[in-house]
Amino acid sequence: MPPDVTTAYEDEGGSYLVSPDWSLIAWTAVGLVAVVVVLAAGAITAAKGHRRILLWGLLLAGLPWLHGARLPAQPGSRWARRRAGR
Repeated sequence: MPPDVTTAYEDEGGSYLVSPDWSLIAWTAVGLVAVVVVLAAGAITAAKGHRRILLWGLLLAGLPWLHGARLPAQPGSRWARRRAGR
């Protein structure tokens, strides 16, 4: 008879296949999405020319970048030059 895959350890102390912990997988996915969103906001903040907000974001785990990405671009920034070219 195969071992129960939902039990983490055998009686002898050895481990075998366990069922996945879906909450851990879900929180890992949420964390990865959050990191991607914050890094994208940092790239947008840099392209818009907000250097001070970019530096503050490095110190404060990227949270100011979410605000900097929403602000209008600085004149002469890469973002402004690209938008003016349309």
